[in-house]
Amino acid sequence: HESEVREPQSLREHNDEAYWRELRRGMERADSERYIARLVESSGKLVLLSKLLPKLKEDGHRVLLFSQFTKMLDLIEDLVEARGWGYERLDGAIGGKERQQAIDRFSDPMSGSFLFMLSTR
Repeated sequence: HESEVREPQSLREHNDEAYWRELRRGMERADSERYIARLVESSGKLVLLSKLLPKLKEDGHRVLLFSQFTKMLDLIEDLVEARGWGYERLDGAIGGKERQQAIDRFSDPMSGSFLFMLSTR
């Protein structure tokens, strides 16, 4: 909201790069939060995932998530990144060596990976 934007208090602050950098970060965070909220509201699957995944994570579970649509994985990836959860992803664009590395990272009990997204195609 524009009313939330604090105007520079002085000419010095108006010309201060740090002020503008901070302002931009705040606006990016707000835009990101609005995007994620709209994303989740737009899909019943994402509503369910946004409720279910935090509970599974809290209980110490790790999740394998399969989808035949890589675009859906892209959207879920946006949600997962916004929540700050560790994840791995395998789809047709991932090469053999990278694929094995992702599997190894997810399989490691000390890994921060909570979710493994896989394309069935």
